[in-house]
Amino acid sequence: MRRTFAKLAALMLALTLVLSGCNLVDVDQLALIAQQREEVAETLSTVLVEYDGGTLTAQDVMPVFYSNYSYMSQIYSSMGYEVDTETVNSILEDAVQTELENRVIAAQFEERGLSLPVTEEEIAEEADTAYQTNYEYALEYASGDTDEERAANAELVLFTEGYTPEYMYNMMLSGYQA
Repeated sequence: MRRTFAKLAALMLALTLVLSGCNLVDVDQLALIAQQREEVAETLSTVLVEYDGGTLTAQDVMPVFYSNYSYMSQIYSSMGYEVDTETVNSILEDAVQTELENRVIAAQFEERGLSLPVTEEEIAEEADTAYQTNYEYALEYASGDTDEERAANAELVLFTEGYTPEYMYNMMLSGYQA
């Protein structure tokens, strides 16, 4: 009986430490965040559409999807509704369609030999500024005990939503090509 009680007490103590978040084991948070980013990258590499000339992945449509989803969620919420699966699928279809249209415009722009009204360096500067603005906003709300952890979490949030420096550049470029 005494042994059973000791085992039960040890189990309860271990459970209490785990559930209370007691940090007796030092976990490398930066490594954990890097692992999460790898998992997100793998998920976002899922091909959604194949077309003549390429593929469209979840990463490609995620920023438009999140933007539209956030907007629709606010509208639905203000009317006392929740976004249902059908609406989410519709938002995803719209995001895919938007990205496909952007790619067609870019291909036509190049094929016709059109020129941009600004230099690619100016577009890169605009994209960097836009990314930095988004990053600073995400950093304000990022969790972490150190500046490095908060920075890594902010980048992870942006990456999860598809906001990368490359995306920002392509978005700015599409704006000038339209």
